[in-house]
Amino acid sequence: LFPLGSLALLAAVWLLRGRLGRGPGVALFYYAGTLFPVLGLMNFYWMRYSFVGDHLVYLSSPAVLAMIVVLIMQIAAKLRRPLLLRCFALLVLPLFAALTWREAGQYRDAEKLWHTTISRNPACWLAYNNLAVVLLQDGQVDEAVAHCRRALELKPDYILAHLNLGNALHQKGRADEAMTHYKKALELKPDFAEAHSNLGESLLRNGQVDEAMTYYQRALQLKPDFAEAHFNLGNAYIQKGQVNEAITHYQNALENKPDYSEVHLNLGNALLQAGRADESVVQFELVVKINPTELSALNNLAWILATSPEASQRNGARALEVARRANQVTGGNHPQILLTLSAADAECGHFAEADENAGRALSLAIAQGNTVLADTIRNARSLYQSGKPFRENRQAVP
Repeated sequence: LFPLGSLALLAAVWLLRGRLGRGPGVALFYYAGTLFPVLGLMNFYWMRYSFVGDHLVYLSSPAVLAMIVVLIMQIAAKLRRPLLLRCFALLVLPLFAALTWREAGQYRDAEKLWHTTISRNPACWLAYNNLAVVLLQDGQVDEAVAHCRRALELKPDYILAHLNLGNALHQKGRADEAMTHYKKALELKPDFAEAHSNLGESLLRNGQVDEAMTYYQRALQLKPDFAEAHFNLGNAYIQKGQVNEAITHYQNALENKPDYSEVHLNLGNALLQAGRADESVVQFELVVKINPTELSALNNLAWILATSPEASQRNGARALEVARRANQVTGGNHPQILLTLSAADAECGHFAEADENAGRALSLAIAQGNTVLADTIRNARSLYQSGKPFRENRQAVP
């Protein structure tokens, strides 16, 4: 009856256009025309989950609102009551403003949107999963686990909920439970590259390096441009001591995701381990550019620039700038960072400051029971006190 009634209304305003004027017809045909694409006759992604939504009439409603306004204007003119228009405006505009304010609040952020969806449709498994993803990104892991479990209660074969529950459990250090859900996702979808890669990550955490590499390689067979799988496989090669293979996979990851800061960091470390310090500096600089507070990159970069035995690799001023930033990040209470800062001071000829910072580093290292670092600091202090900079023969970060 609804389609027939709609067609009858459109036919009526068309046939009565001589009496009613063309305005009502224009408004209703505009409304119908702009609503037509979302009536279910065309496929949209979200129609897999819902055929209705109040936002679908946003583009259509202005025509009807305009028709109502014109009607009120005509009534006011016919009654010769211009005050009626002002009263209408004073009543309707604040009402619409309040409704708009309330509606807009639902879209404040993704978490609010999915909470609103769940409050209106408690059986919406998609909303529980999507809310879990947002919570996981915000570090609310326990809440994410609970929402993933609720999504799976409503839809046990929901692959993404199994994947995301696995991710949340992995973050909590519960690798065995995480693997159970990754394997379930793969039962439901054997060619799910993300599940292969994430299962490999849990296996790697459990020390099962060879098995983890098998899953990473399968993920890359399914999705050759999968940057995360390249990154994870590179990490596995590092654990096996195969640095050159790791470098290759880190580089492949960056080809597909150039701003992947974790890959730049690990690639820099791998290049340093392979004796390619010049190239590692480039990677650490990129990490610092992408993530200015990444402590490991700041420390590694400053250390190489301050202590490299190759004069062409040293840059005291830049080393000091980076080391000071790292020291600010740690609040001046990290012995390794203080050692790096002292080395940068010494490279710039500031031997008194170098000795002072090294002394603080030594006290912290002794308090932490780090005897190896303490011996390195003592050696550095003896150099500073004799007016000499520190040089690292192995090109490794302390």
